[in-house]
Amino acid sequence: MIIDFSNIWEILKQGIAGMAEKDLREYAAAATSDGYVMVNQMQTDLEGWITELAAGSISKSDFADLLAGQKDELKMELLKQAGLSEILIDRFKQDICDLITNTVLALIA
Repeated sequence: MIIDFSNIWEILKQGIAGMAEKDLREYAAAATSDGYVMVNQMQTDLEGWITELAAGSISKSDFADLLAGQKDELKMELLKQAGLSEILIDRFKQDICDLITNTVLALIA
């Protein structure tokens, strides 16, 4: 199976921008930027995990667990500087992880 990573990244970018606009209106620009940085920081790991998932080397739940393990290590600097609460930042990071999981599983499964 050939994996179109550029398509995955484009879908994720659109999803992040949409979530930022919908959920964090006044912080949308900062949230979008932080979301893009988050995905970019995980890109190498994600490509490996997606490849393993497509090959059947890891399960869907393994993929979700690997992704969840990365969430706490990633920082959202612009949202933090803008004064957004840690609870809202964590919720947005979780929403991005859910978006990644749902997008990948829809395209790979």
